Amino acid sequence: MHNTEHCVRLRHMMRVAKCPNEELSFTNCVIVNENDFPLKVKYIQVIADQGRQFIYTIRHDRGVKPGHMGFNAIQRKQALLSLDQEVCHNKCALSSSFHSG
Repeated sequence: MHNTEHCVRLRHMMRVAKCPNEELSFTNCVIVNENDFPLKVKYIQVIADQGRQFIYTIRHDRGVKPGHMGFNAIQRKQALLSLDQEVCHNKCALSSSFHSG
């Protein structure tokens, strides 16, 4: 089964939005509403068109409408995301040995 089909069945879909403010866009995090994700969730996997997958650190902010994820312009360009596009997401738990760099 294709990842996007799996997400649609389980309703793990959200819409792409802009970061709510410039300060948050500089964090390089995807900004989510606290009503969509528990505060203990720190990472998400976003599955875009053609099954492209990205792992992002998330930050919670009420400036993002529920059901939306705020991406900065560079993230949207990298992942080929359009505003208001539906994307699939999954919560991620990264091991302590994982680090970006």
